[in-house]
Amino acid sequence: MAFFDDETSRAWRSMPPLWKTTAATTTTFTGETAGSEQNSSRQPEDARGQSQQYADTDAMDALETANRLLTNSLERERDEFASYRRRVEDDHEKAVAEGKAEFLKTLLPALDDLERVRMNEPLTATMEAVVRKLGAALDKIGAVETIADPGEPFDPETMHAIAVVPTIEYNSEVVGEMAAAGWSISGKVIRPIQVVVAQPVVG
Repeated sequence: MAFFDDETSRAWRSMPPLWKTTAATTTTFTGETAGSEQNSSRQPEDARGQSQQYADTDAMDALETANRLLTNSLERERDEFASYRRRVEDDHEKAVAEGKAEFLKTLLPALDDLERVRMNEPLTATMEAVVRKLGAALDKIGAVETIADPGEPFDPETMHAIAVVPTIEYNSEVVGEMAAAGWSISGKVIRPIQVVVAQPVVG
């Protein structure tokens, strides 16, 4: 007894076996699944790469910032040290100059006495030797003696008037007489020239 007619039997026989269909379907599904898994595994790797790149960039920025801060700090330290060294050098030079000035001031009375003695009488050989040694010591500290001649214009910057006398010989104030020499060190006046000023009579 036939359950199918001839046309139904031919249609049935023309259909592929079930296991082939299942295999093809399985193969297709498996391929799609593998591709999906490969894409899924690639995405976390890409994300990790981007994260590492961001981390490297942040690290470089942090290093550059730290280097800039360190450089600025070193420059400030260098400037402060240079300023400190200049102050120390200035203070040292000032202290040396003040010491020389004080030393010269203590010698001025003795120098004035020697000059007065020399003007009134010849010095002995012993006194001449003392004067030479004293002169060498003054040269060593840079002390310079300054004088003024009669008739020279009066300069208040380098001269000190100890007295004023009237005169009709000049039309302006001039040196009438030098009472004591002046002294300076490195261009700085320690004691101005002591002079008597000749002042013209008005009217």
